[in-house]
Amino acid sequence: MSISARRPARTAIPLLLCISIALTGCSSLNSMFGGNSSENALAKLKWDYSDKGVHVSWAASADLNVSGGEPHSLLLTVLQMPEPNVFKQAAASSQGLSALLSAPTLPTGFTSMQRIFIQPGQRGDTWLPRAEGTQYVAVVAGYYSLDAARVTRLYRVGADVDSKGWFVKTRTAEPLPLDITLELGSDGLLGGASAPAEAPAVGKPTAGEVALGGNSSTSQ
Repeated sequence: MSISARRPARTAIPLLLCISIALTGCSSLNSMFGGNSSENALAKLKWDYSDKGVHVSWAASADLNVSGGEPHSLLLTVLQMPEPNVFKQAAASSQGLSALLSAPTLPTGFTSMQRIFIQPGQRGDTWLPRAEGTQYVAVVAGYYSLDAARVTRLYRVGADVDSKGWFVKTRTAEPLPLDITLELGSDGLLGGASAPAEAPAVGKPTAGEVALGGNSSTSQ
């Protein structure tokens, strides 16, 4: 009785060990047969050109950019870049912001620059191409008073990982279209981020606004 009662316990130990080895070895076997992990896919993420990579929509108040009691149109500059510090440095002063708004050619460190003229009370939207290498997009609204907190926004381009295969998983990562929604008030942009958007060195970038005052890390 005692001998036969112990046999299930003895056989259970090797069985549990085999299951444990199988589970922990799944990623290794997946790699062995040509698959890859999400981390591998993100490490090889390429920030390629996209014809419709940035969507900008806006709603301007009737008293947009008011000065002397009268509303005025303004110039919205959309800047793309591989890392955010180049914009944060320019946005640190009204002179830097003015230079971006009036730049006749693409400023150093940026990958693309587009401009949109916005009229008081206007609603609209447009698709912009995302330049190769772009991971961040900033907007500067040309209000009469150039205060960074009120006239700028900085956004990060998100990415997604697609998985194919049943037993062997092959994963690829690619940037996602960025959607920017702006509400333009009488003397500045309304709303905005209250905290910096942090990300690990190797991780899936999440699209969204990045606070200008916080430290930010870029992905691959």
